Amino acid sequence: MIAPLFATERLVLRPLQSADAAGLYALFADDRVTEHYDLASLRSLSEAISLLQHFLNGNANPVASGFRWAITRKGQPEQLLGTCGVHSPNAAFHSIAIGYDLLPDVWGQGLAREAVSGMLDYCFSSHFPFELNRVTATTDLVSPRSIALLQRLGFSEEGILRQFGYWKEAFHDVRLFALLRQDWECQQSV
Repeated sequence: MIAPLFATERLVLRPLQSADAAGLYALFADDRVTEHYDLASLRSLSEAISLLQHFLNGNANPVASGFRWAITRKGQPEQLLGTCGVHSPNAAFHSIAIGYDLLPDVWGQGLAREAVSGMLDYCFSSHFPFELNRVTATTDLVSPRSIALLQRLGFSEEGILRQFGYWKEAFHDVRLFALLRQDWECQQSV
């Protein structure tokens, strides 16, 4: 099962492809993007190609590994604005975790909210990668844009996971947020 492309009002979310290496490099070489991310800023196109290959390998089996979409504007499918996706799928628990990122040049335009909202709608309504009940996301303790985005999307903060992650040669506490199917369904009826 490979996730197809789908559109929102202004965006097209499509599977990542090999031609996205330069776009991924532009995205993840920017320290503003990786400041609160579990990834150091990329230093070369070859690192971007390795990251892209990691995403493409996961996309080959989304039920086991998750899936990453390219975020693009309608009419400009080759220009990568960011990515979003599901990871850590747990079919037995009907749960996934999500992640997302966006070029700083388009911050503040509501594109992250539109993309992630569209991804959530797609995953809940199409049962991708399986019938879904719970979606989680983690943020750095001080990641104001990401925290605000999750709250606007209806996620509830469930607490702090102490030293949950290890990146950039340090352990990190993270905030855990969750959205349940019943929360999403309530939002759809408004």
